[in-house]
Amino acid sequence: MSQYHRGSTYADRLGRSTNSAEIVNRLDEEMEPYREILNDAASRKKLVIKLWDEPVPDNYAEIVTLYTSVREVLPDIPLELAEQPDPRLDDVADIWTVYIDYLLEEAVRVEHDKGKRMLLYANKMHAIHNDSDTMRKIGWILWRFDLDGYHFWRLNWWNRDPWTTRSSWAADFDKTGTFVYPVGDAEAFSSIRLLSFREGMEDAALLNQLEACASDATAVSWISSLKSRIISDSNDPLLFNMYRERAKLLQFLKSCP
Repeated sequence: MSQYHRGSTYADRLGRSTNSAEIVNRLDEEMEPYREILNDAASRKKLVIKLWDEPVPDNYAEIVTLYTSVREVLPDIPLELAEQPDPRLDDVADIWTVYIDYLLEEAVRVEHDKGKRMLLYANKMHAIHNDSDTMRKIGWILWRFDLDGYHFWRLNWWNRDPWTTRSSWAADFDKTGTFVYPVGDAEAFSSIRLLSFREGMEDAALLNQLEACASDATAVSWISSLKSRIISDSNDPLLFNMYRERAKLLQFLKSCP
């Protein structure tokens, strides 16, 4: 049974068809606004296509047809699927995007051995009622589980005026998709949460640097202990004082060659 609620993305717009030819025809229409990007070699290398979001097993046959059809047309672009790894979908997903509550360390290792990428998403950590450090902790989780990146479902979800709308889960998911705020027609303000996320990514880079160079027994022991205290439960994601541990991280980095 899938651990996600039912949902989809391009699957609906491509017609939810099991006919490959129909899918290819609809895909050509969908790609038209992105033709300039697709034709630019540098931009094309950065592209990832996510065709389905949070499926249930009953969707898997449709997913195989959809992803296989799209791969035939765009063989060089990685295909992303928001689902925990499943052997029935091994041949279609290049990138698994896994929700934090179902993140398993062993699954990450297995998929990396297959040459696949693993991304994390944790929408409930985005909400504005959380402590401002919650977004920073995402970087530490990415490091702990050796993940390849993080998936934001939206950065500028302005389904109503974000300056004046009182947040609620029912109204706008507590702004889990709002990280920049509009200023006039051409500008936007960043948010504390987005800046906090950036700092967490910087922390992750430093943790990777220390792990690569640490030879001192105390530093190696600290890394092991730290990993044991970082868990993948977004309700209580890090059982430690992040700033105290970051101070230790910076101190240990000084001893690296």
